[in-house]
Amino acid sequence: KPYEIIDGPIINVFADRSTNQIDWRANWLREREELSNILFQKPENWQPLIYNHWYAVRFNLSSKFIREQLEAMQPYNFDVFVVDAGWYESVGNWTPNKRLFRKGEFENALKQVRQNGIDVGIWSCPWLITEDNKNQQTDTKKTKYYNKFMNACTLDLVETNFSSRLKDHILSLEKQFQLEWWKYDQELFAERPIHGKMKNVIALEKALAEVRNSFPSLNIENCMSGGRMINEFTDQISQSHWIRDGGQTGIEHANSNIREALGSIQLLSPLKVQRWTNRIDEIAEDDSELLKLYCRSAMIGVWGISTDLSKIGNKQSEVILNEIDYYRALSILKKSLVYYILLPCDDSELSGIIYYDNNKTSLALMLFRGNSSGSINHNIKFELLKNEKYSLYNVDTKEKNILSSENFPNTTYQITLKEGELSALYFLTMIK
Repeated sequence: KPYEIIDGPIINVFADRSTNQIDWRANWLREREELSNILFQKPENWQPLIYNHWYAVRFNLSSKFIREQLEAMQPYNFDVFVVDAGWYESVGNWTPNKRLFRKGEFENALKQVRQNGIDVGIWSCPWLITEDNKNQQTDTKKTKYYNKFMNACTLDLVETNFSSRLKDHILSLEKQFQLEWWKYDQELFAERPIHGKMKNVIALEKALAEVRNSFPSLNIENCMSGGRMINEFTDQISQSHWIRDGGQTGIEHANSNIREALGSIQLLSPLKVQRWTNRIDEIAEDDSELLKLYCRSAMIGVWGISTDLSKIGNKQSEVILNEIDYYRALSILKKSLVYYILLPCDDSELSGIIYYDNNKTSLALMLFRGNSSGSINHNIKFELLKNEKYSLYNVDTKEKNILSSENFPNTTYQITLKEGELSALYFLTMIK
C-alpha cells in the first residue's frame, strides 16, 4: 500500500583478493556458508547417498515396497531414505494413507529404515490444504491459487499465523516418525494474492527460519520444482536442493543432469546440488558405459537414486557399487569448494569438472562425452597444482601415469575418450 514499509530480500556483498575465478568462487561460497552458520542453527552440509521412491512408484507406495527396498539396499550403504509424496491421507491430513498402509504399518516400516542405520526423510507441503481440511481461520479461496496436481489450495500465509502452524507440523512429523530429513515443496504464489506477493514471501521465509532454528539437527531439502524459489535465504536454511524434476532415465536424463548440475554449481555449493538416477533397471544390463555415465552425471553434486532396487541386475549392481565408492572419494574433495567447470555447449565434444583439495595437491577429474562420436583427445590444464610430481589414475582402465613439470600451471595433459566411452573419471595425487 502507499507509504507501507516492508523488509525485502537482502543483497550480501563481500570483497575478495583472489586472482582467479576458481579461488574467488570458493571464497564466496565459504563466506555464504559462514554467514548462514551465524544466522541459523543447522547441521553441517554433507554428501549423503539418498534413496527416494518417487520415480520408481510415485503414488503407489506401500510397506511391502519399503521392505523390499530395505532388503535390496544393504550393499549400497544409503544414508537417507526419503518418503516422497503420496504417503499421507490427504494434503493437510498428514497421517499415513489408510488405503496404502494398515494401522502402524507405515511407522513400523520407517522404524526398520532407522534400524538399518539410515536417516528417515519425509516429504510434505504444509502450505497447501484440501477443502476437506479447511478450518474456520483459513479461507483458501481468497488466495486464488489452486494446485491441480495436488488437488489443494494455498493457505493464507499472512493471516494464519503460519510460523506456529509450520513448527507444529514439523513437531508432529518428528513425534510420529522420528523425522531426521524434511523435504519440502513451496508452492508458487497466486498471481494476485490478497496481501501482495512480497508479504507472502516474507511470511514463508519467517516460518522457515523459525523451523530452522527450532529444529537444529533437522536436515532440510528444498525442492526446486515444487516452488521454484532458490535464493540466498532458502540456500542458507537448506542442506540440499532438488534442482529439477525429471522422470526420464538413461542417456537423455544423464545429459540433463550434467547440464543442470554444472550450471547450478556456478551459484550453489556442489555439497547441496542434488541430481538423480531413475529406474536404473530400464537400462540394458550389459550397457556399463551408459550406466557409468548416468551415475556420474548425478555425482557432480549430491547423488540420489530412485528405482526399485530389487529389479537391479548383478552386473548393474557391480557398476553402481564401484561408482558409489568413487562418489565417496569425490565427496571428500568437494568439501574444499575449489573446482573448475568445463561447461557443456551445443557443439562441445566434452564437458566436465575438476575438484581440487584445499592444499591443491590432489584432484579428481570427471569428463562427459558431448554431441560427438569416435575417439576424443582433449588437453586439460591442471592450473592450480604445485610444481611437484603426481600420479594420475584412470578408474576405468586402471592405468597410472606420472606427471611432472617445473611449470605446472602452463602444462597440459591429453585425456582420451575412446570410441564408445561416454565418460571418464581420474584421481590425481601428489607423490611424496
